[in-house]
Amino acid sequence: MLRRTVQLGIAAANRRDFEAMFALYDAGVELTVPPGLVAVGFEPNVQGREERIRFEHRWRTEWGDFRYAPEEVSDLGDRVFLIGHMKGTGVSSGASFDNEWAVLFAISSGRVVREEVFLDHAEALAAAGLATDG
Repeated sequence: MLRRTVQLGIAAANRRDFEAMFALYDAGVELTVPPGLVAVGFEPNVQGREERIRFEHRWRTEWGDFRYAPEEVSDLGDRVFLIGHMKGTGVSSGASFDNEWAVLFAISSGRVVREEVFLDHAEALAAAGLATDG
């Protein structure tokens, strides 16, 4: 059920249906933005569901063809870990990209209360407690 819920949320995101994408987000959800995005002008933290939707709208205006491509979902009890890639084409440059992407969601009473985004798989795995010594 978890995997299907995540698939539906990502499908909604990829078709830009943000109301459906954030339907299971708590009204007071907190988003932590990765430093790489803060360095290019995005705020480091976003508080509240409506602000999270506004952030996604802003993020999407920066890109033309853009989609999330999840590869693995892990149920960590009160957290959910999603790892994959962001793929697309820049609006102004027309250059294609395929970047690492991961999200660690904190869940309370069936709602997302915290979302932490990563642009580096190793960093994300460590934050989720899933890193392996290699």
